[in-house]
Amino acid sequence: MRLIIWSAAIMVSFAACKTTSPKAVLNDTVAETFQSYETVNTEPQFADDDEHFMVYWAVWRQLSPKEYEAIATKPGAILSQRDIYWSVDDCKTGSRLHMDGETVWYNDELTKGTDGLVTPIKEAPRPGHKYFVMLNLNSQHLRGAGPWVGPKKERGETAEAWDQRRHKAYLEWLKRSWAKGTKGQVNLVAEHRLYPKDSLSQTDTWISPKDYPQLKGEQLQLITKYSPKQWPIYFDERAHKPHSFAEPASWRNGQSYMSPRKFRMRLDWNWCDTEKPVNVEIFVPRGEMPPGGPNRPGRSDSGQRKIKILEWGHPTD
Repeated sequence: MRLIIWSAAIMVSFAACKTTSPKAVLNDTVAETFQSYETVNTEPQFADDDEHFMVYWAVWRQLSPKEYEAIATKPGAILSQRDIYWSVDDCKTGSRLHMDGETVWYNDELTKGTDGLVTPIKEAPRPGHKYFVMLNLNSQHLRGAGPWVGPKKERGETAEAWDQRRHKAYLEWLKRSWAKGTKGQVNLVAEHRLYPKDSLSQTDTWISPKDYPQLKGEQLQLITKYSPKQWPIYFDERAHKPHSFAEPASWRNGQSYMSPRKFRMRLDWNWCDTEKPVNVEIFVPRGEMPPGGPNRPGRSDSGQRKIKILEWGHPTD
């Protein structure tokens, strides 16, 4: 089975919202049951093949009446931090094979369109909703095998011999990158905060993919390390939004934000029985997984099979 790094094409389609004003949306919503967040396509999506597995989780975010009032005259932003880290162990020896992680901050500007609703990102055009990719995981790179680099042709070597040698080396690299025969955990901790415009620091520096060719030093090293050729966390959020690899001043010093929301998730996998499909489970604190919502407009695919989601403890305050 050909490995596909997911974008959001693992979800089901839905009818576009026909509401034309935030007031109409909010008046139809009972305050006690208002849901700021929904899980895209009802639940996290999952697929696997003979050697790898993939997980995709995203959420919708709409504003409450109070939040619309906060940005009534000036735009604001939802700043978010997403911290993902993982560890991989060998099933036979129990030894640690690899561990790593990433921490990135994102900036979702809150501007309103002619319909009076918050403007969505163009890649997920649901009226009045922002879209956040929480996790897009490709297990092939969890072990840190690095990108595929084929052997160079040797002097005097025939094309046929070189092809055979490259093919053998490729199969060896694939085996080194297997999730099969391993077990481990992926942990996610994220927080979203809504900042009125006046609360944002003027010293914050955000970058976008168009800035990547000019990056140097540590930032260049990071985007090279985070390349999808070798990194298990796909770069959806970075591709669509201003982001920072260093803590922004607004996040570090700001006290005037509202509506903080934390997300915590742990993904466990166990593929010690290599004669069976991988066993993957997601654990979330009770009440923290947002209720099910629709897919992105125009998307009709979903994961191949359901992933088990378990809750524990009590919801956050």
